Amino acid sequence: MWTVFRWIISWTRWATYMVKKQLGWLPPPGYETRFPLDASAKETMENETYKQVVEETPAGQVRMKHDDATNTFLYWTDRTIPHYYLDTVARKYVIVFDEREKYCPPSVSYVPVKSVQVTGPFIKCNTKPTYQIEKKMNKYKLMGKFKEEVGVEKINKKISFLEYKHGNYGQDGVALYKTE
Repeated sequence: MWTVFRWIISWTRWATYMVKKQLGWLPPPGYETRFPLDASAKETMENETYKQVVEETPAGQVRMKHDDATNTFLYWTDRTIPHYYLDTVARKYVIVFDEREKYCPPSVSYVPVKSVQVTGPFIKCNTKPTYQIEKKMNKYKLMGKFKEEVGVEKINKKISFLEYKHGNYGQDGVALYKTE
């Protein structure tokens, strides 16, 4: 009975794999290992002026920038992109702009933690070692769809209600807020 059950499970896994392979749903082997930190890469002139990179991942096209204030990689895409593909695009970014210190290689470590319990006037220490998982990884923030413009940054300016009501104009001659 169990042998038949195991055979059915292994056959369904194999069949699922073959269907995904034929439909092109499986990523190319080794995409996550592209752009090692000691390599070099180039980007188009337009992307270099806006300090961004554009990469075609197996999950879709991604445009990425880095925000120095929050130490976050900002990205634009039309689909959901897994973190391991975003790490690859982030590696390309730090290689192109020679800012390798901004990239944090993802890692997981187990840190031993001493647990102490205070019950009344006595302190009790646990003899069993306990561990806490410590993850180090880059932060990513989805900023919108791929076609949205990246170069123009909006400036939030505090204005009074009267300026808002009368359509105060900014430095470029464009209304900051329009009321109709």
